Amino acid sequence: MISSMYPYTWYNPTKSELVGVKALIAFDMDSVLNETGELLREAVAREFGKEVEDIIKYGDGGYEMFNFDMPHGFNSIDIFSSVNRIIWRDSFHYPQSPNMKATIKWLYSRTYRPITVVTARSIQNMDVTYKWLKRNLWPVPFRLIMVQGMQKHVVLNRIGNVMYVDDRYKTVKTLEKHITLPILYKRPWNQGRPEPAGFAEINNLAELIPLIIKMGDLLYD
Repeated sequence: MISSMYPYTWYNPTKSELVGVKALIAFDMDSVLNETGELLREAVAREFGKEVEDIIKYGDGGYEMFNFDMPHGFNSIDIFSSVNRIIWRDSFHYPQSPNMKATIKWLYSRTYRPITVVTARSIQNMDVTYKWLKRNLWPVPFRLIMVQGMQKHVVLNRIGNVMYVDDRYKTVKTLEKHITLPILYKRPWNQGRPEPAGFAEINNLAELIPLIIKMGDLLYD
């Protein structure tokens, strides 16, 4: 669907709706462009009268997992409803991630291409998502592609993506089979896994700059 309200915005787009859209470099939004992670977990915990520790699960190796499927009588529908509600209510005020604005401006100055954001937010949060990007990326232009119930790699392949930055370990691991340079933005919930994920890991978006320079023509058209 192409949004009729917000320019250059799509939700679960078809192949034909993305004709002419190309993005060699693209970004996830939550905990990549902004600081969603800890703020969202704290808010979800408060809604259910729990501590943040109650909504963290651990893998067999002791690594932390970003998982809202709490026990204590709440099901995944309850959790995802809470997440969507909190994103709608609070996310416009979430701060930028470190060095985000400077890195985005640097990238645009080299490519003169709109920044492409591919995020798994729900359609009811299109308004707040678009407004956050407009406020925080200005004056850099952007394109927003929202997906839910649709794998990100489908969209990324349709737009000719080469480098994609995400904080979700499983997403980056899956993208190894579909794009050349999946990048893991290091967060507590994606570290300590049995094997690494992606082409590289970064601590903040500024660390993309030497990677982009190194890859050269692969990331410029």
